[in-house]
Amino acid sequence: MANRARRHHVIPSFYLAGFTASGLKDGCLYVFDQGQISSWQSTPMKAGHRRDFYAVDLGPDVDPACFESDVLAPLETEFSRVVRTLVETKKLPEGDDFNVLLNFIAVMATRTPRIRRLVSRVTDMVMKYVVQSQVATDEGWQQFCDCCRRAGGDLDVAQDQEMRKFIAGGEYTIDLDRTSHVQKIVELVEGTLALLAQRRWSLAIAAPGTPDFVCSDAPVKMVPTAAFGEQDQLHLANPHTLVAMPLTRRTLLWGCYEESPPVVQVNEFCVLSINAITITEAKQVFSPEEDFVYLGSDKRARRRSDLIEFLRARNGKYSHLDEAVEDWFHKRFMRPGETKG
Repeated sequence: MANRARRHHVIPSFYLAGFTASGLKDGCLYVFDQGQISSWQSTPMKAGHRRDFYAVDLGPDVDPACFESDVLAPLETEFSRVVRTLVETKKLPEGDDFNVLLNFIAVMATRTPRIRRLVSRVTDMVMKYVVQSQVATDEGWQQFCDCCRRAGGDLDVAQDQEMRKFIAGGEYTIDLDRTSHVQKIVELVEGTLALLAQRRWSLAIAAPGTPDFVCSDAPVKMVPTAAFGEQDQLHLANPHTLVAMPLTRRTLLWGCYEESPPVVQVNEFCVLSINAITITEAKQVFSPEEDFVYLGSDKRARRRSDLIEFLRARNGKYSHLDEAVEDWFHKRFMRPGETKG
């Protein structure tokens, strides 16, 4: 156990290799961290990892890195084989290999730091709402105290009131432990896979002379289609959305509910648009060149220097994730007349 692996790849090295000029795991890869607003040169083997990200606690006799080594590693061997064949033949796989590809997309959509942040944010907001709603009434507060005492707590009246004020104040965080977060990945993959299977998938190839696609630590994104209306919500079951995932620096997978050619060639505007989407709500961006390009909100091509300027103006706040979750929470849980504050 002492020599267990601690660096867990949140983005597989075989996948990142597709965003190098050589296509190899030791190829040159540039990493841009939107939180730190800094970039550096790396390789697929050295990039895209977090310490103990998939570590689990299943008892003293179970390796904490077993999910990384016994679950993800074998899956990535199969994923790598199917992706390599797809890139070489420029054709979508069929039969069992197509199911492997869908599993790859589902895993890449759910194993990332972004999804963990989302799960943590939702857990915190929902559990706080449930607990604070209970202790808001004297009857609910008494039930809460009784529950605590049955669990072994021993509070006096003064401590009870301090605890009640603390809970109502919300100056704390409620989250899942690492093991529960890993279990949540498995649950999310199952639900995601069923919805991905309902879509029609295409392989998009960047036209000659166009910029490269970039990758990020949040590579699978949903995109509104032209039919997306004011009442629509951005979720996998919505037929007015498109799922996009850069596969290599020159290829992209997308899935929609409409008929679509199995292989299409895309222009510069499409590449820049996908790059902008890939960058959004990601902490790290991976590209074959340090100065990558994307589509700005003004529909003009923008470069890494523009993104740096934007991030500095926002003090490194690269993500709109919290705002999106708060909007969802407000619509889902709060009654009319209540406010987020």
